[in-house]
Amino acid sequence: MRTGVGVIVRFVLYVVLIAIAFVVARAEWSALGIDALTAGSDEAVARIARWHDRLPVALPFATFVIALVGEASRMLALFLLWVLIGAILTAPIAIAHATAS
Repeated sequence: MRTGVGVIVRFVLYVVLIAIAFVVARAEWSALGIDALTAGSDEAVARIARWHDRLPVALPFATFVIALVGEASRMLALFLLWVLIGAILTAPIAIAHATAS
């Protein structure tokens, strides 16, 4: 019973942190003009748009897996959490840099 409560508490805390990072990344996505870029017909840009659309579905699964890993090793779970948050926050900047001509 105690294990289940710990996983749920970690899951909720991780969801809050990842949701904040996701909101910031969405703002960066719009501010950098990537929304207008994804309206183009280039195959690479269409692939980026597909991954962008899948992200809200994949994040809860990744968060749950990190919460489960936290049951065995909290330090590893925190490391994975911060890596995921870093990837979420830097992705719009990297995409804007890579697509700039």
